[in-house]
Amino acid sequence: MKPSNKILLPAGFQDLLPPDASLESRSVSKLLNVFARHGYEQAKPPLIEFESSLTLGQTKSLKNQMFRLMDPVSHETMAIRADMTTQISRIAATRMQGQPLPLRLSYSGQVMRVKGSGLYAERQLAEAGIELIGSDSPAADAEAILIAAEGLKALHVKDFSIDFSLPNLAGIILEDFGTPEILWEKILDLIDKKDFEGIQEIRARACDVIVKLLSSTGSAKKILPDLATMVELPKRARAQCERLREVVEIVGKSAPKVKLTVDPLEYRGFEYHTGLSFSIFSRKAQNELGRGGRYQPVNPAEGEKPKKEKPIEAVGFTLYINNILRALPKFRRKPRVFLPFGTKYTEGENLRKSGTITVSGLEKSKDAKTEAKRLGCTHYWDGEVKEV
Repeated sequence: MKPSNKILLPAGFQDLLPPDASLESRSVSKLLNVFARHGYEQAKPPLIEFESSLTLGQTKSLKNQMFRLMDPVSHETMAIRADMTTQISRIAATRMQGQPLPLRLSYSGQVMRVKGSGLYAERQLAEAGIELIGSDSPAADAEAILIAAEGLKALHVKDFSIDFSLPNLAGIILEDFGTPEILWEKILDLIDKKDFEGIQEIRARACDVIVKLLSSTGSAKKILPDLATMVELPKRARAQCERLREVVEIVGKSAPKVKLTVDPLEYRGFEYHTGLSFSIFSRKAQNELGRGGRYQPVNPAEGEKPKKEKPIEAVGFTLYINNILRALPKFRRKPRVFLPFGTKYTEGENLRKSGTITVSGLEKSKDAKTEAKRLGCTHYWDGEVKEV
């Protein structure tokens, strides 16, 4: 069958062909098994929900990333999810309300986005992750990070690093130093650009501290002692840095071979996070392998109104399967044995029981070896398994 260029897919969408489709499904299965061994039970929310519930608690950027359509039954606007964290939060707050906390849930599935990002600009992405809901403990942060690392190791991802950040640290510093709100957007933009000179030119009290923090990036072992001795930090900012130190200490002791780095003021992509956050990178992939952190779930019954009681805390992460596959060693197909037409079913069955893949001939062929090679098999059956 000759390939045709007449049938094109929309930009950012692609067919996943053999053996990549199999590799993706097996990778997701391995990750879910790792999550399950840590007590995380799998939840499966729908791909599409009513826009009003799916966008609740989402950032403006994620809301703008959603495909929307009209439900012909209810005549309400629906949206295709661009992220699964909100859905898991909804399930926890409604269908699983009253369950003992902390609640441990895992998930996997496809998400769609209006615009792609990064080198490959894909608009349909496979994700897998966990949410630990109902604990504000540093041990909860560490558990999520360690499970993410364990999952990547189970997939044989090598040379990955975990980069820690405190995405709302800059806002806390600006607020505690009394920086005029009219300057906030400009300063945050300069932080995003790592523009040291531009920040210093503003001459606000907070800017000297921010410049120091911008310079405090690199190995966690080197940076964390510097943050601990930074006397200029206001009380709340110091508390966040101390929390970061506690979590990194737990992770470092439990996974000493994982590279840990710190970029305290990084906030891109962490708009709804309220505390310690992290991204995972690999030398083998251009885009990040995953990200996660601490946040406060929105209860659909309460909406986005300010809560009178202390809000529930949660931490979780999402792994991006598309990017992870690019960081894996080159896929090697398993041996495939061609069974010539007329081979007894029991002989093939015995091979399959041992884990061998078999491909049965559907009509008599002159030469089993030649036919096996034509069908992409590595071996053929001739009373015993023989190599092509």
